[in-house]
Amino acid sequence: MAQRSDTPLLPHISRRDFCNGVLVGAGAGLLGACDGANPVSHVAYSARPAWDGPSGIGEYAGSNGNTWHTMQAGHAIRDGEYHGDRIPSGRGEHYDLVVVGGGFGGLGALNAFRKERPEGKALLLDNHKIFGGYAKANQFEVDGYKIEGAQASLNFIAPQTPEEDAWAVWNDLGLPRSFEFASREDDASDTVFAASSSGPLYVGEQSATTGYHFGDERFVIDMWRDDLARAPFSNETKRALLSLRDRKRLGTPEGREARRLDSMTFAEFASEEFGATPEALEFVTKGMCITGPQISAYGARALPGLERYPEGSPGAQFAERFVSFPAGNTVLARGLAKLAVPEAFGDGGAARSYGDLDQSLLDRPANAIRIRSGATVYRVANRADGAVDIAYEKDGEERAVTADGVVLAIGAWVAKHILADIESERYAALSRYHYSPILMVNIALRNWRFLDKLGISAARWFKGLGFYASIRKPMVWGGEALAPFHPDKPIVMTLYAPFPMADLPLQAQGAAARMKMFETLFAEYEAAILEQLMEMFGPAGFDIRRDVAGIVLNRWGHGFVTPPPGFFFAKKGETAPVDIMRIPHGRIAFGQNGLESWAGAVAAGERAVRQLLDA
Repeated sequence: MAQRSDTPLLPHISRRDFCNGVLVGAGAGLLGACDGANPVSHVAYSARPAWDGPSGIGEYAGSNGNTWHTMQAGHAIRDGEYHGDRIPSGRGEHYDLVVVGGGFGGLGALNAFRKERPEGKALLLDNHKIFGGYAKANQFEVDGYKIEGAQASLNFIAPQTPEEDAWAVWNDLGLPRSFEFASREDDASDTVFAASSSGPLYVGEQSATTGYHFGDERFVIDMWRDDLARAPFSNETKRALLSLRDRKRLGTPEGREARRLDSMTFAEFASEEFGATPEALEFVTKGMCITGPQISAYGARALPGLERYPEGSPGAQFAERFVSFPAGNTVLARGLAKLAVPEAFGDGGAARSYGDLDQSLLDRPANAIRIRSGATVYRVANRADGAVDIAYEKDGEERAVTADGVVLAIGAWVAKHILADIESERYAALSRYHYSPILMVNIALRNWRFLDKLGISAARWFKGLGFYASIRKPMVWGGEALAPFHPDKPIVMTLYAPFPMADLPLQAQGAAARMKMFETLFAEYEAAILEQLMEMFGPAGFDIRRDVAGIVLNRWGHGFVTPPPGFFFAKKGETAPVDIMRIPHGRIAFGQNGLESWAGAVAAGERAVRQLLDA
């Protein structure tokens, strides 16, 4: 496994020190010249080691978030650097369905097609090294133990009744309805460990024992337990946060109230109705991993980081069902892929993550359904004869296939650039999808004794890189936990780092935040992460060289939709962006509405396939 560098704390590296993303200096010659971009694929491969950093071991090695390759290819689409209106010659392949995008929307589309048209032929094109979208893992081997953490898609709720989301898909995957988690192997303690990576952040503080770090050696533990009495906020901020918490307990707004909230920004809502201070707004919006409070107040309705549910309440019961597989939702993505292409997976059911994967078998000509990775689609166009042209680049070569129908299960930021004959109304709707980046970091720890000394399993902080990190109790999956659940044994800590840009207009925030995230090399992030951990955990005995075995960065340039007012419920005579995305464009349907959970994304892919079949 690639290890962290031997110099954990590095000096600041400015943007002037870069050339095409490569650090200029003594090591630059080792990486290659700055003009080494591939003219066909638009990817400066020489920059990848310094920018991407280590990616772990196993099937997901080399696919940690938006890699240098996928980031550069996406920017080439945006900038029109592919061959525009020209479709490459040699249309040898034709399919009943082509799906663009290998996340849950695309995999859900394949699953629906498989059931609706068992005799049909389908192809999924995905630009990453391996399918899964945000549902990928970082895997490590530390001191003889295999440990892993999710790259982004982390949590799920197992449906218990047919009325709940994903009931049919859950049955297709053969997954259980309840799960077992490992118990500590040393003396019992009062520390609560989350069953999900982000449980303390999104479904209540009671999910884990959370320490809030306010810039000194002191942690305020479980600060919502006594209604913020111990938190060093001003009295005005405390009142605002408690008022927002009480509003959250009223549940999801509907009808006229939902439309009213969608007509204003979250800042307007919080200020007018609760007198929220700037300090309160910063706390809440950073907790939502968004760039600022200018989003729709209805879009901010979840209000994470504002709760400790009373024991036995519906909220507490919901939180108990909010769990994570050892590698996040990779199990769900792999299960859907195995349903589509069973030939590519070895023996093994759900409890074994559906068996080992042979990626070379995903795209065999003999398969009824094929999954083709490393394929960047740059143009999709309806034809006069009712078919659809799809142009893509793979391995430096521009290629094309045709299909009777296409599902675009990709983000709006790509869809609006690759639709050749896009209507002005649809382009305007797609342009109202704003996105915030998120840096998800998985840190392989040789031990977590320092957290045990502090009596916490999750941390929130307010200065420096990131704002939240946690470890969780391992799920017993496939008959055993991946490593003993003991403070002196290895575990993965997952750290969240958003890039707030609240001083900019909403439409400009995402681009500025992405630039800030993308301009930094792995080594500089590594130094900042280790410095942050030392500041918080050093007094409890945390030691960089002894306790850290590896770090993997997962940069997600479009991790969260930041919806503006009017995104969900349009004014009279208009159509909301989310509704326009549900309307097919000729023989092209859309399998991603932008704001779903994994189950919602699967449902969007299924809906898109049925629209094409019904047409």
